[in-house]
Amino acid sequence: MISAGLLKERITFLQAETMQNDFGEQVQTWKPVYCCRADVKFSKGSRAILAGEVWNPTSVVITCRLNCRINARQRIKWAENSYTIASINPDSSDRSLTIIADLINENNGR
Repeated sequence: MISAGLLKERITFLQAETMQNDFGEQVQTWKPVYCCRADVKFSKGSRAILAGEVWNPTSVVITCRLNCRINARQRIKWAENSYTIASINPDSSDRSLTIIADLINENNGR
């Protein structure tokens, strides 16, 4: 079992919701579906080379309690940033989930 003192961060799981606007266009929004406490750590030493350019991806490793409402099609909101879930690894021995998530760049021209 995970110690409650280790779960210091508050994260929110977001589910995609597709609607049609006035022009008939499909618009996708992300609605909160579940909030919980978690331990969030940045991945250390991860570095990638893409198109000859070295960059440091902003991945996080999230540990939370096992819950059937969490799936890989969701996003995670934490510290005013959104993350896409890369993998979910359940551990039934201590009833925890280890989630690896990547930062979504939502700059939108700001």
